[in-house]
Amino acid sequence: MAINTYELLKKRLQANGGNQEGRMKQGKLKTLLGALKYSEQAETVIKDGETHRVILNKNKQKMDYDDKNISVPFEAGFKVGDIFHWVEDNSDWIIYLKEGQDAYFTGVCRKAIYDVRWKDEYNVYHTCKAAVRGPVETKIVGEFKSGIAFDKPNYTLYCLLPRNEETIKLKRYSRVSIDERVWEVAVVDSVSEPGIIEVQLLEDYKNAIEDEDLVKPSEGQCEFIPSESVKISSPLDDIDEIQIYEPFHLWMNVEKDGKTDKEVSESAEFTVKGKASLVDNLLTPLEVGPLEISVKIPKLCYEKTYSINVTDVDIPSVAEYEIFGDDKVKSFGSNEYVIKYFIDGIEVEPEQGTWEFVNNKKLFTISKNDSNSIIFNWNIGSVGNVKLQYVVNNNVVATKEIKVESLI
Repeated sequence: MAINTYELLKKRLQANGGNQEGRMKQGKLKTLLGALKYSEQAETVIKDGETHRVILNKNKQKMDYDDKNISVPFEAGFKVGDIFHWVEDNSDWIIYLKEGQDAYFTGVCRKAIYDVRWKDEYNVYHTCKAAVRGPVETKIVGEFKSGIAFDKPNYTLYCLLPRNEETIKLKRYSRVSIDERVWEVAVVDSVSEPGIIEVQLLEDYKNAIEDEDLVKPSEGQCEFIPSESVKISSPLDDIDEIQIYEPFHLWMNVEKDGKTDKEVSESAEFTVKGKASLVDNLLTPLEVGPLEISVKIPKLCYEKTYSINVTDVDIPSVAEYEIFGDDKVKSFGSNEYVIKYFIDGIEVEPEQGTWEFVNNKKLFTISKNDSNSIIFNWNIGSVGNVKLQYVVNNNVVATKEIKVESLI
């Protein structure tokens, strides 16, 4: 079969990017891929837990910041605002600018040395890596109070932070800490470069008591610290055991400034470790033994685990007295009636009691009367009804209606 030269050429062009522009992009990408394997500027970085090979070129290094150019294939998903860890240098970097390369991603990144820590309206402390430039000392301003002259804090910092749902809440007069020093937000620029927030900070006084949680080392990206203004409660706080098969509704109540925050409260997420059913926050234990119930409130970075013991069903004992003997008798001869006591269907010795009669005592005489039994001798020819009762501790515990019928 003859080879179609045109079709072969067409396939070859498509493999190399199609048109001239596409071929140029493809060529640039191939060059980058080759450099990622062999160039001395190829480095290993970690972003969002995944390892990547990138090209890091020296851009410009100043006294108070260090910038580099980064190049990486688009498929790696790098973008402005991303923070990555450079393995060899053991340092963190933030991409704050995208450059005009169309074959692969290129940008400018800056070394992010410091952790910025701040508190939101729910008393959640957030921590984020940031590229910090400064401090710059501005004009010294003095104050005079109570006969004492002193200088006001006058240093200025500039920070680059990734734009996310937490950093966009930073606003003017917010207070943050960097390296155990307290700063006040003066300017927030969240529009100049998509994915990045640039913040100008002014040096502020540190209150040893009020700022204790603000300046302490971070234990993660976010940390909830209980306060008087934000309180969290649950019915699980007051119990340590529940019964098997008994449905139990799980819920959390988040109060802010004395009022329930319904949206945050209903965002609580429950998980169960142990044999139990959990559907729409309705917990049903299915096995006796220990049960762990964990709750998360993502907005508050709140996590807590409750240890609950599942107990067997507590069925109360059924105790009853019963009078044994005939319900219908003839007005002749005698009949014996015996009291018996049962607990959960098992006969046991009854408590000592007495017999009582409610009506028609003329129908009979008694030949035996003790705490366990009574014998009636029926008067010949007398008919009617007798209500026989057994009394324990002044309480009627058993009753029997006896009908005395004629001999005929």
